[in-house]
Amino acid sequence: MYSGEVQIVGRFRLGALIGEGGTALVYGAEDAAGLKVAVKILRPELRHDAAMGERMRREAEALGRIACPHVLALVEAGEDSVVGPYVATVRIAAPRLSEVLASEPDGLDPDRACRIVAQVLDGLAALHDHGVVHRDVKPDNVFIETRGDAEHALLFDLGAGAFAGGDPLTAAHRVMGSPFYASPERIAGAPADARSDVWAAGVLLYVCLTGTEPFAGAGLKERLAAICDAPPTPLAAVSRGVPAEVAAVVAVALEKAPAARFSDARTMAAALRRAVPGPDRGGACQNA
Repeated sequence: MYSGEVQIVGRFRLGALIGEGGTALVYGAEDAAGLKVAVKILRPELRHDAAMGERMRREAEALGRIACPHVLALVEAGEDSVVGPYVATVRIAAPRLSEVLASEPDGLDPDRACRIVAQVLDGLAALHDHGVVHRDVKPDNVFIETRGDAEHALLFDLGAGAFAGGDPLTAAHRVMGSPFYASPERIAGAPADARSDVWAAGVLLYVCLTGTEPFAGAGLKERLAAICDAPPTPLAAVSRGVPAEVAAVVAVALEKAPAARFSDARTMAAALRRAVPGPDRGGACQNA
C-alpha cells in the first residue's frame, strides 16, 4: 500500500505503485464505491516544477475531451494540496503490448500485428484531431485487452505529449519519450506533428511483425544515427511470411521525410485494414 505523505488524492485512496517513469508515479487506487482507477502524480522532486505541473494539466484536459475506445479514458483530474496535479484514468487489468511481445519473441502473426497497430492508429487519430501529438508510442504504452474473442488495443500515457498551441514545455533539442521510436525530424530537434507519430506507429508495426527494432547500432549514438540516415533492416531478413501489402505500409511509414509518409494516422490505419481485411474495422472515436 501507499506509504507516502498522503493516503487520499481527490476521492481516491491510493494503493500499490503500479508504474513509474522519469517524471511521474502511478498508483492503483479506488474510491468509496469501489471504483478502481490508476492515479498518476508527479515524482516528489518535480512537484514544484511549474512546467511539469502544466504538462500534467494539459494531459488531463486533452483526455477529458477525447472519447475513443482506443485511448485510455479519464475518470477525474484535479489538484492536491500535497502532491499537486493528478490524473486518474480507468484501471485496466490487461497486459501491455510489451508483455505480449515478450511471449512471442519472433513477432506476431501479420494479421494480428496489423489489427493491433490499426487500433493504436485509431487512438492516435483521435489525439491528433484534438491537436495532441503523443510522442511516446511504444509497446509499453499500449494495453491489450481481450473482449470476447477479440483483442482490443488501448493507447495511454500522454506524459511526453505535445499539445495544441505550441509546446513551450519541452526544452529545445530534447527528445521526449523513447528515442528508439522517435522520428528523424524529432531527433534533429524539429517540432513533432502527426507524421512523427505515424513514424512511431511504423516502428511499432515492424516490432510487432519481427520481434526486433528496424534500426540497429552498437550504442545509443549509432542507433540514432541509423534512424536518421540508414534504411531499416529489410523485413525479409528478420521475418518470413510478411505479406507484400503489409511490408509496403511499413516502408511508407518509415520514410525519412515526413512528407513522404502517410499524411495522418487515419490514412495509415486504412492502409493496414486494406492489407489485412477482416472483422476489425476500427472503433468510433468522438471529440468533445
